[in-house]
Amino acid sequence: MGKSQPDKLAQDALKKRNPKQAISYLSNRYANGGQIEYLIACIDIMHLFHEDIEFFHSLLWTIKRLVHTRGASLSVKEHDKILYKKLALKYFRFIDYLGHELNIPEENKANTTPKRLLIIGQQFLRPPYSITMCMLEFARIARIGGFEDIKLFITNEYPEKPASTFHESMWAVQSTVIGDENYDFKGDQISIHSHPKQGISKQSIQDNIAYIEEYAPDAVLLVGDNIILGDVCAKFLPTMCWPISQTLSASLAHTHYYRSEIEPMQQIDWKRLKHEPPKMLKQDFDLLTEGENQASLSRDDLKLPEDAFAFVLVGGRIEQEITLEFRKLLFAILEASPNAYLVIVGPVSQSLKLEFALYQERIRWVRFIDDLRSAMSNCDAFLNPPRQGGGNSAYWAMLEGLPILTLDDCDVQMTIREGAAVKTLEELQALAILVMNDENVRNDYIEKSKARIASFRTEAESGSNLMSGVKYCIEEFNTRLLCNV
Repeated sequence: MGKSQPDKLAQDALKKRNPKQAISYLSNRYANGGQIEYLIACIDIMHLFHEDIEFFHSLLWTIKRLVHTRGASLSVKEHDKILYKKLALKYFRFIDYLGHELNIPEENKANTTPKRLLIIGQQFLRPPYSITMCMLEFARIARIGGFEDIKLFITNEYPEKPASTFHESMWAVQSTVIGDENYDFKGDQISIHSHPKQGISKQSIQDNIAYIEEYAPDAVLLVGDNIILGDVCAKFLPTMCWPISQTLSASLAHTHYYRSEIEPMQQIDWKRLKHEPPKMLKQDFDLLTEGENQASLSRDDLKLPEDAFAFVLVGGRIEQEITLEFRKLLFAILEASPNAYLVIVGPVSQSLKLEFALYQERIRWVRFIDDLRSAMSNCDAFLNPPRQGGGNSAYWAMLEGLPILTLDDCDVQMTIREGAAVKTLEELQALAILVMNDENVRNDYIEKSKARIASFRTEAESGSNLMSGVKYCIEEFNTRLLCNV
């Protein structure tokens, strides 16, 4: 592509097209050729859509999902440039734009003995959807930690259909809670409020602000980042952000949790944005999201021979995560032994199944079932694709005593900590074959899974530490408020 720069590509696209047509043109060029400059050019013109909130939001999440599902083909430098140097900058300026357009309550000193916690997420899909289970578990340990009133607020910001002109624009999975509901989770009744309509507009944000103002929480916890309503809340309420992946959070929350062993370096130019950087908090609680193994599946149900060694792969977007490079790894494992089998759990297309036609006798395609632990308990190892996400699946697999095989730059690595994390797909392939063929190696990694499970904190410890984190956030919020007066 030579020395062509994204800004020049964007300018050239806009000379002959309106902004929406330019997004279509640039994103198609990226999809067909893979040159990252075209993707960055799309980001460079996102500010032209500030007034079209639904278009901007759909474009934001389409690009973000693209980076997460195709991350293995991006270098660390490319990945960080897209998410932190480009996309985050456009997003925060969009939030600042909304701050001027909306009727936002004034900041007031926050209660230093918090009793009421609002937990905000994008959508509520029934368990075993992992993000939903994390939100529910946060609510449960918050009550154990001393909060008297906890509510989940589901923004339903995702559109029902593609709302931007980006190539293969995102289709959202419809939220399963619309309105108000109490949800039973581990015997605890969790109160849920969800915006009554799916999608996002200036009016829906304003309506949600009014609801939150009436509820009057002492603090807000965001489960995930790039939640527009949550970052608007940060303009008037103490707000924390818990990332759903190991990437840094793109959020205006006052405090951000991180799960890595060392504090991640800030990649966002907060000074350029004229915002205070967030305070970073090491996560010192565990979200024990395990569901009961209902034993609804057996090896006979899965048609696994007695001598089969079954690798299980799990994901809500597993088709996008089984990239061409990862497919080659899976084929190599299947070639290495006639006893190697794959149990692939999640929604897939017929076209992906055809890619595995040569090995169809040793592939088990399983729909995304409620009883995931049952499926895992009939397998011999958990194999993680290159991706962000999958931490809960790995946790459940460890509960079933499976060795966990993953790359060390995936979220799963932070779940297992001392499991079988390697640096390259070649090493992952070799390790998977070794674990399959060497019982001593396999038992070593099984013991690591058991040790990791034994290291989790108690519910009381996690609840207490969560409360301490919220109080720290409130203290930070009040300090900033005092300094700005």
